[in-house]
Amino acid sequence: MRRWRQLGQLHCAVIQGFIEAVYALIHVAPEPFALDIQNDDCQTALHLAVLTGQAGVARRLLVAGASLSPRDRHGNTALHMASAEGNLEVLKALLEPLPSRPPRPLELDQRNYDGKSLPPLPLTLSISA
Repeated sequence: MRRWRQLGQLHCAVIQGFIEAVYALIHVAPEPFALDIQNDDCQTALHLAVLTGQAGVARRLLVAGASLSPRDRHGNTALHMASAEGNLEVLKALLEPLPSRPPRPLELDQRNYDGKSLPPLPLTLSISA
């Protein structure tokens, strides 16, 4: 029970799959950096959305200003996790260009703390530029 109290409301809403609560919390975030707050495992709400396979939540977080850069306690970014899971819907949500923003550079050669790089992206993943 103690662990649940240590998570922020956004983290809990993502884990529980309370989509409307997630969207409301994203809307009231004071600044985009608030979306990148990390839990005890150094996971952001974006990490948790990826781990729970919630592509729509992941996309909404990114559009609202969440970053792909934060790493969990193993050095994995949300992109590491999505690629390892092979979830094409989540990968597309993470990689598609963001509306009304310049294209962001993707660092596909990032290594986690064990020295492992991103697993190869599935060949069937087609990203519209």
